[in-house]
Amino acid sequence: MKMSIENEKIKLQIIYHSILQKIKPPNKLPQVIEIKETEFPGSLNLDKEILLGSIQKLNDFGVIKFLGISKEDPVIFDGEYVGDTPFFKIKVLKWVSLSSILQNETDITNKFGSTHHKLELENKPLLELSTDAQWRDMEIKFLNQYDIDIYFKGKFLKKSNHEEMGFFRKGTKDKKPDKQWKLLELLSVIYSNKKHAKATIEIISQSLRVSKDACMKIKEKLNKKLQEVFGIYDTPFFDYGEKDEYQAKFKLKPESELRGNGEVFIARTRYDDKIGYKILDE
Repeated sequence: MKMSIENEKIKLQIIYHSILQKIKPPNKLPQVIEIKETEFPGSLNLDKEILLGSIQKLNDFGVIKFLGISKEDPVIFDGEYVGDTPFFKIKVLKWVSLSSILQNETDITNKFGSTHHKLELENKPLLELSTDAQWRDMEIKFLNQYDIDIYFKGKFLKKSNHEEMGFFRKGTKDKKPDKQWKLLELLSVIYSNKKHAKATIEIISQSLRVSKDACMKIKEKLNKKLQEVFGIYDTPFFDYGEKDEYQAKFKLKPESELRGNGEVFIARTRYDDKIGYKILDE
């Protein structure tokens, strides 16, 4: 555990240093910079999901503000399209020594979730939980595609739905569930049926019929929304690189008919190597 914490410190300092190198004279802050994924040291061996998580942690420290991922114009090589080059848009807020922030193990575990803090929220959380609440204390059970039961430390807390929790399409009259809610529902089905596949970005993007970049953005929005609803500082998901999938820190169960233990599940869901999971309409 101690080695992983030290490695985390080193990795964050290298990423932060790479970001600072993009600041333009006269070095006045705050300053918005753009940095390509390929401009971070290759020795870090970071995939985009892990890199995004590290940038988010720097955001949590308050030294930067992550503004999102964009793409350059399509890249053409020898007359052939070879893809877009993604870059991260970041507002650098402070020029500080991270080593002074990450001076001991307690500092980094506090920031990364071993000690939990209440979020500074614009709106009051939907749930009033104790100040020591952790994601492992929470459980969400889908009753259908709209309604859920919420449990805290094994005890029923309340019923809720996508609309009350803010997971609906803005600017629409019917307020149908948004992509974040559909991702949450999809994860509940996959977790209940591990023998089929892990909740990888490939499976999720196929299942939601979106690109991998869009999938990452949906997941980050889900992260933020769950933190706002429950008022828990820590991110509700493990780092992608740690589990090689989107693995929640809280318990998540689909509606009883979709828990992979009978003919009804087979009839109402489909998994295919090309399209992933699909929850069929009744």
